[in-house]
Amino acid sequence: MKKLLDVGCGPGTIGNVGLYETLKKDYAIYGIDFIKSNIRSIKNRFPQGKFSQADAISLPFDDNYFDAIFARHIFEHVENPEKVLTEIKRVLKPKSLLTIAVPHERLEQLLIKILPHNIEIERHHQRIFTEKGLINLLEKKGFTVISCRKG
Repeated sequence: MKKLLDVGCGPGTIGNVGLYETLKKDYAIYGIDFIKSNIRSIKNRFPQGKFSQADAISLPFDDNYFDAIFARHIFEHVENPEKVLTEIKRVLKPKSLLTIAVPHERLEQLLIKILPHNIEIERHHQRIFTEKGLINLLEKKGFTVISCRKG
């Protein structure tokens, strides 16, 4: 069976949209999150998965272990996105799929203007990514970008 890793799985946000349920017939679902309470929550919501508390800069998996990796809304939170990408590349099998989502740069900039003291942006988001900046970072770390869309 193929293996999928959800880096920064949170309390189960991808599970909310039914993605885990859809994929579980083809993939063993793994997830890591830095926050212990998120792991407890997702284990309750999706007991078939294999979830553990871990830091994305030191993934507790062997090289070339995963067939697909999701990293949804984590890169704006981490101190060193290059280290996280190095770890993702290490555990992802060659020619496999990495799916990344980050907040749209215009939305982030708008929120800063209209809510200058927004706790989420001030305390939790380390950076704002532009499309070009994210693509450059991925290519620098050896990934081939096959699609990029604004949503």
